[in-house]
This record gives sequence, structure tokens and C-alpha cells, in this order.
Amino acid sequence: MPSADKPQILDGDTVRQMTDVEFEQYELDQAEAKKQSKADATRAKLKQATLDKLGLTAEEISALLS
Repeated sequence: MPSADKPQILDGDTVRQMTDVEFEQYELDQAEAKKQSKADATRAKLKQATLDKLGLTAEEISALLS
């Protein structure tokens, strides 16, 4: 019975538990994705705050920049 401490992956036709190296990379990738998601949310809030300060809609900004 597989251990619950590491995710299982599909390797060809075989389902197996991740190796230590794969699991370490998986954890790094998950942390990076979470960090990127937070950065994206912060950027979106900043963009919206700027638009609100200017009193313009996204469509108006787009028209000005085109």
C-alpha cells in the first residue's frame, strides 16, 4: 500500500509514488505557483486602484493606449 506522504504520479502505464527528488521539485513548484498567484493578485489590485484614481475604465485606458 502506498504511503500518503508523497503524491502518486502516472509514469507511462504505471502509477507510482514520487521519488524524493521529484517530490522536492514538486514542493518548489507549488511554492512558486502560490507566490506567482499572490503577485498576480497584487498587480491586479494595483492596476484597478490606478484606474479608480484616474476615473477611467479599462476600455478607456485601452483606447488611449491604442
